[in-house]
Amino acid sequence: MWPPDEPASGDVKTHGIYSFRDVICCKEEYGYSPLGSGPLLFGKVKIWGEIVEHEAGYRSQFGKIVSLDHGDPELLMKFCELYRLNMFSFESSRIGETFQ
Repeated sequence: MWPPDEPASGDVKTHGIYSFRDVICCKEEYGYSPLGSGPLLFGKVKIWGEIVEHEAGYRSQFGKIVSLDHGDPELLMKFCELYRLNMFSFESSRIGETFQ
């Protein structure tokens, strides 16, 4: 878990902060085997510092969560509160699910 009040950081020569170029909304789109079988949350991050571009996305020196948009609704609310993120995008996505 990233500390809420500071950016995540990593050395891009070994690991860094991974992010995808395209929006990913579910485990099936993720395409990688997570370490555990627990739920995943998907959203947007801001990346900066040294950045290495890859075919599917980026590996950066720094990253910070901008929004959490998809995943388990209970976890979304919990982590949006923890990271002090605007709940607008989450609420909008839930409203869209209700009317579909």
